[in-house]
Amino acid sequence: MLDEYNEAVHTLSEIDKKLLKKSIEDLNKKLERGHNSLNLSSLSIPDFIEDCMREISKFRDTKKKLDKNALMIEDIVKSIETAKILKDFNFEEKSEGNNLNNVQELF
Repeated sequence: MLDEYNEAVHTLSEIDKKLLKKSIEDLNKKLERGHNSLNLSSLSIPDFIEDCMREISKFRDTKKKLDKNALMIEDIVKSIETAKILKDFNFEEKSEGNNLNNVQELF
């Protein structure tokens, strides 16, 4: 269980940690119960482990959604970055048709 927790939380980037702060706090609250009130002879250890694994799984799902959304945003930004807003125009060429009156043709 702790390996699962460490893999889920300690592999986050600093930005992800800031974005998932509330989820990390919720996960840590779930784990605190075992840290404070359980001992080796406690009968509720299996329930505690099951609850923690469920919370870790929930955290991983949230992290996957965050990663998916980050990739979508990155793709959108790249498409905006490479978008062709103006038609190609040779500004060096001087002719009668190249004046400010025809500027709307660039769009």
